Amino acid sequence: MVLKTMSEVQQYLLESVVDVPEMAWAGTLIGGGEGIAPELCAKLKLPDSYVDVATEFRLAGVSIGLFNLSPSMRTLEEGLLEENANDSLVRQFGDTTLVAVGCYESNPICVASAASEHAGRVYFLDVMTAVHWKIFDVADDFERFIILAANFFKISDVYAGNRPAAQTAMTEICDFLHCSDEQVSFWNQELMVSLFD
Repeated sequence: MVLKTMSEVQQYLLESVVDVPEMAWAGTLIGGGEGIAPELCAKLKLPDSYVDVATEFRLAGVSIGLFNLSPSMRTLEEGLLEENANDSLVRQFGDTTLVAVGCYESNPICVASAASEHAGRVYFLDVMTAVHWKIFDVADDFERFIILAANFFKISDVYAGNRPAAQTAMTEICDFLHCSDEQVSFWNQELMVSLFD
């Protein structure tokens, strides 16, 4: 049931858009990323683990359910620059070690910069539901984040309305990826919201 590798995620996403061909571009994770200029990597202090995924896969414009794998609908580099500008949400939050690399329902998905002691770790910055913005640790690296997001999407679809089975499946993939308690809590909490929206 659970998707454990990037290959399984790719196959699942391809199958999920078969009946909706107009969504194929946005919902398919394929090889041939556009790469990121070394100058931009240095400017934003992008961690190697994120750059490796972006180089291997096309991320610009791609989403897994409500998880967008790039910060905007522009090219990946343009989106990264725009969402990390001085007036961006991630800069307003005030943590200079975060780099916005995607979004979830208008909330930034960030990676810890190469300058951070947690370089490459993925965070969810909740700017929409709380008066005081909160940050959640969601994955150890961007590849694991993609695998978790794909499982979240699949589980939400397969177990719609079945809370116990959904939580069991999400916990299984979190255990497989050695997620921390905080990460497991985030994914299960978001899953419960998605199942009953």
